[in-house]
Amino acid sequence: MDLLQEIDKNMEKINKIHPFQGAYLQQINQFFKVETTYSSNAVEGNTHTLEETKVILEDGITIGGRSLKEFYEVEGHGKAYDYMFSLINKKELTEADILYCHELFSKNIPDFISCGEYRKVEVLISGSKKILPKAENVSFAFFAVNKFFRTNLFKIDFPTLVIDRQRPFTVYYPKLNKGVHPLCGGVDPCARRMNAFLCTKWE
Repeated sequence: MDLLQEIDKNMEKINKIHPFQGAYLQQINQFFKVETTYSSNAVEGNTHTLEETKVILEDGITIGGRSLKEFYEVEGHGKAYDYMFSLINKKELTEADILYCHELFSKNIPDFISCGEYRKVEVLISGSKKILPKAENVSFAFFAVNKFFRTNLFKIDFPTLVIDRQRPFTVYYPKLNKGVHPLCGGVDPCARRMNAFLCTKWE
């Protein structure tokens, strides 16, 4: 059984016990908040353990031996998660939603550049030969990506869409095969939160 078949099989099991409500829904939501915050930050190099991540999100307590930067990465990711979950009844995300998600994630991280704003500087992707749009063209390029994505959303197998480099938001420009990388930092964590939002829209 390949990965996509396994996902479909698991979705069938989940759909049989829908809908999730009340305390059950709250427990599931909190579980995924902790798990996704931990895994997303760990991929980016954050050294907090799963248990420490849970303590930060639920009690707001800093962990000895860890930097404030790492603490605020966890805290910010939790806030971004909560915001995206609050939008669950919306049909689609707006540009303002996406930038606010980024602001929530990044605004307390020390020395973070351009919280909640498109990048105003030129950037490179280490180890890649892709030429990214100039800063003044980022807004237009991102608009083009979103337009393509909205048009083709339900024409693409969803698990493939999510697995394929977080195509909705981040470093992939489907029509022109160019990266956009619209933010100075925090692109991937916000993309993961967007993917979680999209999971609620897929039939």
